[in-house]
Amino acid sequence: MLEGRLRLHNITDVEAFCATIVHRTTPGLNEHQHEELLTYLIEECWILSQRFEQRNILFSTYAGTTLRARAAEWRGRINTPRTRWVFKGGVYERPTVKLVPLDDQPGVAVDAGIVDAGAYSDADARRLLRERTSPTPQHDSGMGAAAHDHAA
Repeated sequence: MLEGRLRLHNITDVEAFCATIVHRTTPGLNEHQHEELLTYLIEECWILSQRFEQRNILFSTYAGTTLRARAAEWRGRINTPRTRWVFKGGVYERPTVKLVPLDDQPGVAVDAGIVDAGAYSDADARRLLRERTSPTPQHDSGMGAAAHDHAA
């Protein structure tokens, strides 16, 4: 990806460092997702290097921890749920959740009844629910309440 090696603080090859994080934290990406995440992590590593103040931690430790979190956030944004976690003591895997529309479930009734307008304490919500279920819509005066409510 990069034309040469990018060195930041104690990381001698930022691309290889970020590629290792991509490989370990987000398995199963296609080629385009892999390249997109790798580019994102290299950019983030550059930004982190600009803010880094060397104290009692190596930059590689700081960047590694932060970039793993960024990779997990990125994976969540592409709407691919994580199902595998690797720890020192082993691996935890869970099956992906399969969402099924209610229409596809035989024997399950979907309640499409009228909402009880009296259950809401907000006057505007009650007015909107009344208008939605009434045969002729009531007109709004532009003040947030029906016109007939203002005439008195």
